[in-house]
Amino acid sequence: MIEVIAILLTAAFFSVVPLMILVAIRESVKRQRQETIKNLETVFALRSDRNREGPLPSFEFVKYKYFLKERPRDFSWLHWFVSSLPLVALTFALNVIALLILLRAGFSLNISWAIPWPGDQAPTFVWVMLCAYSGGYLFMARAFFQAINNFDLSPLAFIGAFINLLAGIVLSVVFMYGTTKLSGVFDLDHPAFFVVILTAFAIGYLPQVTSRNILLLSQIHDYKRENAETYKRFSVVPTEVIDGIDTIIRDRLSDYHIVSVQNLAAANPLMLFVETPYGIYQIMDWVAQAQLCCSVGPDSLVALWRLGIRTIFDLERAALDPACKHPQLLKAIGAALFAASPSNDQQRDGEIDIDAVVADVLLRLQDPHVLRLRELYVRVENCLGPDARRLPAVQTTPASGTHRRPVTKPWPARLGLNSDNGPGNGLAQTKQ
Repeated sequence: MIEVIAILLTAAFFSVVPLMILVAIRESVKRQRQETIKNLETVFALRSDRNREGPLPSFEFVKYKYFLKERPRDFSWLHWFVSSLPLVALTFALNVIALLILLRAGFSLNISWAIPWPGDQAPTFVWVMLCAYSGGYLFMARAFFQAINNFDLSPLAFIGAFINLLAGIVLSVVFMYGTTKLSGVFDLDHPAFFVVILTAFAIGYLPQVTSRNILLLSQIHDYKRENAETYKRFSVVPTEVIDGIDTIIRDRLSDYHIVSVQNLAAANPLMLFVETPYGIYQIMDWVAQAQLCCSVGPDSLVALWRLGIRTIFDLERAALDPACKHPQLLKAIGAALFAASPSNDQQRDGEIDIDAVVADVLLRLQDPHVLRLRELYVRVENCLGPDARRLPAVQTTPASGTHRRPVTKPWPARLGLNSDNGPGNGLAQTKQ
């Protein structure tokens, strides 16, 4: 009787306590980041007594994520309890089976009430289920860790984890029996046993990949399949191409779903500052580099580096700032930007139209992510003082009808001085 209670309590502990710890850590992380946001508010929040600066959207999005003003409190403990019941029930049952197998096969304990098979002669499907469960549990633990880092752990995440874990276990049994027709009991020393174990673990860790392969193997007619040749034409640019990001930082950023340069280029710098241990200026530089890489490609990026152009705003200043603009520099920029275009007759003839280079740069600057980052740069420049200003602000101009579009304000004749609003203008002053 004592051994029964010990097994059940141990299984319940590893089913319930980890989820309680996750919820507690989430609350601690929320409070710590809220304090960081309050400190940032002294710099980026709306201040009516200084510069007439309007609210910064990037900062408002951060506040919206961590300060839930539309309800008096966050998710209640009842929400967490109800949503965790399916996951707790599934993990409890599998934990009991895993403990029984461990005690019988690993420690040779005779527990006659629990399992019908003697010794280590468990059916193959049991080993498949447990290996898929271990893979799914590891995937679930990593997913929960990422959810806490990104502050998107919610009661719905427990339901999703239950579905993912159950799908991995079911698919492992279906895949192993459907493709290999394994049955009966495997000797632990049998060579195929290790193949079964490793395959089941991989299926539990990546059930979505397995479900796609099962559909492909089923030969269902009129099933819309992916074009494998398309993948060969595209590749993901890793974040390690960014100056300042090494393998350790790349792995850390992957916990925040930033696995490519495009993810980093579209990231909110203030959000990354709140959620990661890196400095705000460092993150702003990374995002500006990533935006240039996404815009011109990694090959052109290396060529632009030789010209001293590291970020998307360096490219803008080189093409538009009267203090930096020079025909020879524009031709070198055009050679780097148009190098991948074999149909460019001017490129082959050695003649590059400077107006085309400027127009191409202007096209790249109107991306919403670039405009958002520019707004942040301008706000920081205004806080640092007139000597730090390097970019003109963003203004809203009429496009057609009642619609308005954000564009970069024309570069002044002298760097850091705007003749329209004076040296102290902010983003709100350029709104029309």
